Amino acid sequence: GDSRLPIPDVAVEALREAAGDPALQGYAFQRGLPAHRESIAGWMGRRCGESLDPWTEVLPVIGSKEAIALTAFALLDPGDTVLIPDPGYAPYFEGVLFAGGREIGLEFHSFSKTYNMTGWRLGWVAGNARLIADLRRVKTFFDTGSYLGIQAAGAAVLAEADRFIERTVTALRDRRDAAVQAFRGAGFELEAPLATLYLWLEVPGGDSARWCRELLEREALVLMPGAALGSGGEGFARAPLTVSPERYAEVAARLTATA
Repeated sequence: GDSRLPIPDVAVEALREAAGDPALQGYAFQRGLPAHRESIAGWMGRRCGESLDPWTEVLPVIGSKEAIALTAFALLDPGDTVLIPDPGYAPYFEGVLFAGGREIGLEFHSFSKTYNMTGWRLGWVAGNARLIADLRRVKTFFDTGSYLGIQAAGAAVLAEADRFIERTVTALRDRRDAAVQAFRGAGFELEAPLATLYLWLEVPGGDSARWCRELLEREALVLMPGAALGSGGEGFARAPLTVSPERYAEVAARLTATA
């Protein structure tokens, strides 16, 4: 799901400036840019009311996807019990998350959807210092961290986070309302979600993979089969809010033609 909304202007400007800084052009390694870590800790404090040590309880990552997968390598042992949501984000099934209190838990955050920076591959993990240390150790075998210039851009975005979030929420709310209205008009029963970048449509016949394949072949329209996200998603298709509001009438018309 790529919203195709504008990237925060401060991110572009910060990256442009950082790209000419020789000090940022080497390996990033795992601890990352101090300003980036401090901006993350500040964001967590403002948004979540958490007081985090930016050096022991925050870890910059190359998007939340890699962090979710690598956490399993860092923390799980044979015989451990893990809770996985179903349906859920695909990496949950390959690299699982702990559920519970702060003492055993980690939080995963990404710049991708919130700040429309999907291609920048930037995120962070925050939580228990021991678990952060274990994950950082495992990451050293898989990557050398995000480019420091991109981390500088991330720090600039988080410093003005509320301004960009409000803009994105407004745009996605308009898309959601247009999509829900169009899909209801096409005969689909669905509630308007309070959050998320996606809508779930109940597919005729219940076979989500088959229905989505026919939709692609007949109408050149791509939706995600619910079954691809877990057995709990079977019977549904996931529709992203990634096009302008006026295009959802066309999308609904194509869905009606295939139903």
